[in-house]
Amino acid sequence: MFVRTGPSPLTKMLLIKIRFTSGEITKSRKNMKSTPYKKSLFQVLSAGLLLAAATSARGQNVVFSEDFEIDHRLDYTYVTNSTGGLNLADLYFDYSSLGIPLAPNSPDSQTHGLKLGANLDTSVQQFPSGVSVSPLGFAITENFEMRFDMWMNFNGPAPGGGNGSTIVGGAGYGTAGTSAQVAGVADSVFIGATVDGGSSADYRVYAPAHAISYQDAAHIIADDPGSPLVYYCGSRNNTGGGNYYVTNFPGQPVPAAQTALYPQQTGTAANGTLAFAWHDVVLKKVANTITYTIDGVLIATADTTDAGTWGGRTSCLMPTISIQQPPLIPMLPPCNSC
Repeated sequence: MFVRTGPSPLTKMLLIKIRFTSGEITKSRKNMKSTPYKKSLFQVLSAGLLLAAATSARGQNVVFSEDFEIDHRLDYTYVTNSTGGLNLADLYFDYSSLGIPLAPNSPDSQTHGLKLGANLDTSVQQFPSGVSVSPLGFAITENFEMRFDMWMNFNGPAPGGGNGSTIVGGAGYGTAGTSAQVAGVADSVFIGATVDGGSSADYRVYAPAHAISYQDAAHIIADDPGSPLVYYCGSRNNTGGGNYYVTNFPGQPVPAAQTALYPQQTGTAANGTLAFAWHDVVLKKVANTITYTIDGVLIATADTTDAGTWGGRTSCLMPTISIQQPPLIPMLPPCNSC
């Protein structure tokens, strides 16, 4: 992922906890002690993201899970790739130190996650600048569901943010795990969202054949204008698509505990953005179809046959992760102009 620089690395971040599930794989693993699979699944890129683990649905088998309550900073369980500027990946970050409440699917007192930050040195600014984290040796070929709690933070005051507050964070599938996944450079399908609504493209999907992201008018199958649009509401902007994002993601206030620690952290995020709240994010693959949902709201759909050449089915991520199979398949009506 990538993010524009900002002066407050403590308050500008992405936190994540994830799980992968599969119904066709019965063996489960903790912290990837073995590597029985051929293709790997997830990737997380960010400049301000925290991920936390979610619970498993009935009938699904957890094939990978990570809660980041064990310090992996020196044990080579994950591989980190960075490009441009000063970037950060903290595999054992206590997010309660920033006044962030407990992730909804984490047990009491378990407040660690994966923290990512990009372009943090205001004196050396580069674009794109980003960092990705992938589990070492994890791979899978079957359908899957990657699910995680995600928190995105930006340097205030909200809603406009301070210098360089526009950041993009998310996760993906398909990278070889040898390069940072950023705008213009992708060997995976990865999703992202800005936190402050400071871009014309606040919700994004990237792929090797769409390295600057799928555009608003992109169809799931590029040469088939009869196929649905990639973006469910027909827009990437937080105020577009008939207020689709505004309706589903009302702006949230900066937590009082964070304001007490950092006086500049005040105000309320813009409607249609994801900052200052935990969100349930799902990246799901069923056959050739990859769907991207937040809090049960469909954001986008992509087809792997139109995505370009994969790097090797590796995933990249942040805090708690689990992978499940078979994935649950949502039944949603088509919508090109919600």
